[in-house]
Amino acid sequence: MQGLAEVEGDAFKVEEAKRKLDRDIAPLQQEVRRGLQGDVEQSNLFYQSPATDGGTSLATESLIQSSDDLLRESQAIMAETEQIGMSTLTQMGQQREQMQIASDNMEATYNMTLEARMIMRKIQTKVLKNKLFLYAVIIFLAFANCFVIYLIWKKHHK
Repeated sequence: MQGLAEVEGDAFKVEEAKRKLDRDIAPLQQEVRRGLQGDVEQSNLFYQSPATDGGTSLATESLIQSSDDLLRESQAIMAETEQIGMSTLTQMGQQREQMQIASDNMEATYNMTLEARMIMRKIQTKVLKNKLFLYAVIIFLAFANCFVIYLIWKKHHK
């Protein structure tokens, strides 16, 4: 938690994280020291007897309060994470719809391209047939002109 606050550069969050760390870890450190020194049996570690002076009761209440605070903070983070998740899902749904529309448009464009290609081939075939017909007509007319010229020449040279 402290590392995250430092990354964000928020000095207040850094100090708050240090306080939480001291508050939550200090009681655990005391119990670990007691266990390492051998002053206490293993079954009595982390055990607090009911207090008669009220001091230990305040420490327990403080621990319970800090646990409650941490629980509330965790719940707030969970709610925020859930909201971010829902927002992400909504956005992904919209993107999916956009991609589906784009895919449909692409398919329609592809089909139109195929249709246009078929039409162009038909036009190309018609153009080729017309060209061949015109070449045949030109050749026929050229032969007809030659024949007429031959007949005229024959008529004058007779």
